[in-house]
Amino acid sequence: MDPFTLAVNLMTVVQLATKVISSTTAYGKNVQDLPDEVQVLVSEISLLSGVLNQLGSLLHSATDKESVLPVTFSADVLQPAMNECQKQLETLHTFLEKGRRRRTRIKNLGRRLKWPMKGQETREWIARMERFKGSFSLALQSGNLGAQQKICGEMEEIKVAQEADRVEKKLEGKSEFCSKRLRKGDC
Repeated sequence: MDPFTLAVNLMTVVQLATKVISSTTAYGKNVQDLPDEVQVLVSEISLLSGVLNQLGSLLHSATDKESVLPVTFSADVLQPAMNECQKQLETLHTFLEKGRRRRTRIKNLGRRLKWPMKGQETREWIARMERFKGSFSLALQSGNLGAQQKICGEMEEIKVAQEADRVEKKLEGKSEFCSKRLRKGDC
């Protein structure tokens, strides 16, 4: 899979994360005594979304002929994590949306007055989002390292070329000096 397709897939996961944040926020507006963990969950999903956006930007910039991505930074590594992240976010989104449906709200009026998960369940969701964020952050750092290595290599090539030019000019100068002296008969 090429970097562009991977970037598009990442953006799909980002859009899903945004939906989950919206659902969580909307749910929270109708809930009394919203647990503190819910705000932490929203924060983790927002941070995950930010990391995915940065990773998507890096992948998008890598679509040129001279990719900056190292060999270890590939679809083989990212795609399974993206698929799992998307699956988990879809599960959470479905769970939250199910609680907001009109029929369910009328049927379970008492339940809608509190957050639908126990504290431990919410903390487990937070941990999942932290793991995904960590995985994608490592991929982002790997991509940035690849870009830095490419830049260092290009700078080294420029340095070598400049040194070769300097030596060539110095030799040309000596050659001209000797040519003038030969014409004068000094050499």
